[in-house]
Amino acid sequence: DTYVWRLRDSNQTILLASAGNAGYLKADPFNGAIIAVTEGIRKIVIAGGRPEAVLISINLGDASDPGVNWQLHHLLKGINEACQRFHLPVLDADISFGNDQITKKGARPILPTPLVSVLGTLSGNQEPLAGAFAADGHLIYMIGTPLNDVNGSLYAKVIHNNPTTMAPAIHLDEEYHIQQHLG
Repeated sequence: DTYVWRLRDSNQTILLASAGNAGYLKADPFNGAIIAVTEGIRKIVIAGGRPEAVLISINLGDASDPGVNWQLHHLLKGINEACQRFHLPVLDADISFGNDQITKKGARPILPTPLVSVLGTLSGNQEPLAGAFAADGHLIYMIGTPLNDVNGSLYAKVIHNNPTTMAPAIHLDEEYHIQQHLG
Protein backbone atom coordinates (compact mmCIF):
# COMPACT_ATOMS: atom_id res chain seq x y z
CA ASP A 1 0.00 0.00 0.00
CA THR A 2 2.98 2.35 0.26
CA TYR A 3 5.05 3.34 -2.76
CA VAL A 4 8.76 3.86 -2.26
CA TRP A 5 11.17 5.98 -4.34
CA ARG A 6 14.86 6.21 -3.61
CA LEU A 7 16.31 9.48 -4.84
CA ARG A 8 19.33 8.90 -7.02
CA ASP A 9 22.66 10.11 -5.58
CA SER A 10 20.97 10.81 -2.24
CA ASN A 11 20.30 9.20 1.13
CA GLN A 12 16.67 10.29 0.89
CA THR A 13 13.69 8.03 0.22
CA ILE A 14 10.19 9.30 -0.53
CA LEU A 15 7.10 7.33 0.45
CA LEU A 16 3.55 7.79 -0.85
CA ALA A 17 0.47 6.16 0.64
CA SER A 18 -3.16 6.74 -0.31
CA ALA A 19 -6.45 6.10 1.45
CA GLY A 20 -10.13 6.88 1.08
CA ASN A 21 -13.46 5.15 1.49
CA ALA A 22 -16.51 6.56 -0.32
CA GLY A 23 -18.89 4.64 1.96
CA TYR A 24 -17.41 6.22 5.09
CA LEU A 25 -17.61 9.66 3.53
CA LYS A 26 -21.21 9.20 2.49
CA ALA A 27 -22.19 7.98 5.96
CA ASP A 28 -20.18 10.58 7.87
CA PRO A 29 -18.06 13.01 5.81
CA PHE A 30 -16.31 14.50 8.86
CA ASN A 31 -15.14 11.23 10.45
CA GLY A 32 -14.70 9.58 7.05
CA ALA A 33 -12.22 12.32 6.12
CA ILE A 34 -10.36 11.95 9.43
CA ILE A 35 -10.16 8.19 8.85
CA ALA A 36 -8.78 8.69 5.32
CA VAL A 37 -6.06 11.09 6.50
CA THR A 38 -5.05 8.95 9.49
CA GLU A 39 -5.02 5.77 7.40
CA GLY A 40 -2.63 7.36 4.90
CA ILE A 41 -0.43 8.58 7.74
CA ARG A 42 -0.53 5.15 9.39
CA LYS A 43 0.69 3.49 6.19
CA ILE A 44 3.72 5.80 6.12
CA VAL A 45 4.46 5.20 9.81
CA ILE A 46 4.11 1.44 9.45
CA ALA A 47 6.64 1.53 6.59
CA GLY A 48 9.06 3.22 9.01
CA GLY A 49 8.73 6.69 7.51
CA ARG A 50 7.91 10.14 8.76
CA PRO A 51 4.75 11.79 7.33
CA GLU A 52 5.54 15.15 5.75
CA ALA A 53 2.48 16.43 3.85
CA VAL A 54 -0.99 15.59 2.54
CA LEU A 55 -2.44 15.78 -0.98
CA ILE A 56 -6.19 15.65 -1.52
CA SER A 57 -8.39 14.81 -4.50
CA ILE A 58 -12.16 14.74 -4.01
CA ASN A 59 -14.88 14.13 -6.59
CA LEU A 60 -18.39 15.26 -5.73
CA GLY A 61 -21.77 15.72 -7.38
CA ASP A 62 -23.39 18.99 -8.48
CA ALA A 63 -22.11 22.00 -6.53
CA SER A 64 -25.60 23.58 -6.57
CA ASP A 65 -26.95 20.64 -4.53
CA PRO A 66 -27.09 21.64 -0.84
CA GLY A 67 -26.32 18.05 0.17
CA VAL A 68 -23.11 18.09 -1.86
CA ASN A 69 -22.09 21.39 -0.27
CA TRP A 70 -22.80 19.92 3.16
CA GLN A 71 -20.59 16.92 2.30
CA LEU A 72 -17.77 19.18 1.11
CA HIS A 73 -17.95 21.37 4.21
CA HIS A 74 -17.66 18.39 6.55
CA LEU A 75 -15.02 16.65 4.41
CA LEU A 76 -12.79 19.71 4.51
CA LYS A 77 -13.43 20.21 8.22
CA GLY A 78 -12.38 16.59 8.94
CA ILE A 79 -9.29 16.83 6.73
CA ASN A 80 -8.32 20.11 8.38
CA GLU A 81 -8.74 18.73 11.90
CA ALA A 82 -6.65 15.62 11.16
CA CYS A 83 -3.90 17.59 9.40
CA GLN A 84 -3.72 20.09 12.26
CA ARG A 85 -3.52 17.30 14.85
CA PHE A 86 -0.64 15.64 12.99
CA HIS A 87 0.99 18.99 12.15
CA LEU A 88 0.93 18.26 8.41
CA PRO A 89 0.46 20.79 5.62
CA VAL A 90 -1.88 20.16 2.71
CA LEU A 91 0.28 20.62 -0.40
CA ASP A 92 -2.49 20.37 -2.94
CA ALA A 93 -6.26 19.96 -2.97
CA ASP A 94 -8.16 19.11 -6.13
CA ILE A 95 -11.93 19.23 -5.74
CA SER A 96 -14.06 18.28 -8.73
CA PHE A 97 -17.82 18.94 -8.91
CA GLY A 98 -20.53 17.80 -11.29
CA ASN A 99 -19.67 14.12 -11.22
CA ASP A 100 -22.91 12.23 -11.70
CA GLN A 101 -23.70 8.57 -11.97
CA ILE A 102 -26.11 7.76 -14.80
CA THR A 103 -28.79 5.25 -13.82
CA LYS A 104 -32.05 4.07 -15.39
CA LYS A 105 -33.80 6.70 -13.26
CA GLY A 106 -31.51 9.46 -14.55
CA ALA A 107 -28.40 11.17 -13.22
CA ARG A 108 -27.64 11.29 -9.53
CA PRO A 109 -24.59 12.57 -7.67
CA ILE A 110 -21.78 10.07 -7.18
CA LEU A 111 -20.73 9.08 -3.71
CA PRO A 112 -18.14 11.54 -2.42
CA THR A 113 -14.97 9.98 -3.78
CA PRO A 114 -11.86 10.90 -1.84
CA LEU A 115 -8.25 10.16 -2.43
CA VAL A 116 -6.07 11.32 0.41
CA SER A 117 -2.39 10.79 -0.26
CA VAL A 118 0.32 11.24 2.33
CA LEU A 119 3.93 11.96 1.43
CA GLY A 120 6.57 10.70 3.79
CA THR A 121 10.31 10.33 4.00
CA LEU A 122 12.86 7.82 5.22
CA SER A 123 16.16 9.31 6.21
CA GLY A 124 19.64 7.95 5.74
CA ASN A 125 20.00 4.47 4.37
CA GLN A 126 16.99 3.22 6.30
CA GLU A 127 15.03 0.50 4.50
CA PRO A 128 11.22 0.63 4.49
CA LEU A 129 9.64 -1.93 6.78
CA ALA A 130 7.78 -4.79 5.14
CA GLY A 131 4.02 -4.55 5.45
CA ALA A 132 3.34 -8.27 5.11
CA PHE A 133 3.93 -11.07 7.56
CA ALA A 134 7.43 -12.41 7.00
CA ALA A 135 6.88 -15.91 8.38
CA ASP A 136 4.21 -18.32 9.50
CA GLY A 137 3.28 -17.94 13.13
CA HIS A 138 3.63 -14.16 13.32
CA LEU A 139 1.03 -12.66 15.59
CA ILE A 140 -1.47 -9.87 14.98
CA TYR A 141 -1.86 -7.31 17.74
CA MET A 142 -4.55 -4.71 18.13
CA ILE A 143 -3.22 -1.37 19.30
CA GLY A 144 -5.54 1.10 20.96
CA THR A 145 -8.86 0.97 22.72
CA PRO A 146 -11.15 -1.83 21.45
CA LEU A 147 -14.43 -0.27 20.34
CA ASN A 148 -16.23 -3.38 19.07
CA ASP A 149 -17.17 -1.26 16.08
CA VAL A 150 -18.08 -2.91 12.77
CA ASN A 151 -19.71 0.18 11.29
CA GLY A 152 -19.06 0.63 7.60
CA SER A 153 -17.55 -2.84 7.29
CA LEU A 154 -18.13 -5.58 4.75
CA TYR A 155 -19.29 -7.70 7.70
CA ALA A 156 -22.09 -5.22 8.50
CA LYS A 157 -23.04 -5.02 4.83
CA VAL A 158 -23.06 -8.74 4.00
CA ILE A 159 -23.87 -10.54 7.25
CA HIS A 160 -26.29 -7.96 8.67
CA ASN A 161 -27.54 -6.69 5.29
CA ASN A 162 -26.81 -3.12 6.41
CA PRO A 163 -24.98 -1.26 3.63
CA THR A 164 -25.61 2.21 5.09
CA THR A 165 -24.03 1.98 8.50
CA MET A 166 -22.05 4.88 9.90
CA ALA A 167 -18.33 5.22 9.49
CA PRO A 168 -16.33 3.48 12.23
CA ALA A 169 -15.48 5.50 15.30
CA ILE A 170 -12.11 7.20 15.40
CA HIS A 171 -10.42 8.95 18.29
CA LEU A 172 -7.99 11.41 16.75
CA ASP A 173 -5.93 12.04 19.90
CA GLU A 174 -5.47 8.32 20.53
CA GLU A 175 -4.56 7.76 16.86
CA TYR A 176 -1.97 10.54 17.10
CA HIS A 177 -0.50 9.10 20.31
CA ILE A 178 -0.26 5.58 18.86
CA GLN A 179 1.39 6.73 15.65
CA GLN A 180 3.94 8.81 17.54
CA HIS A 181 5.05 5.66 19.33
CA LEU A 182 4.99 3.14 16.47
CA GLY A 183 8.24 4.28 14.84
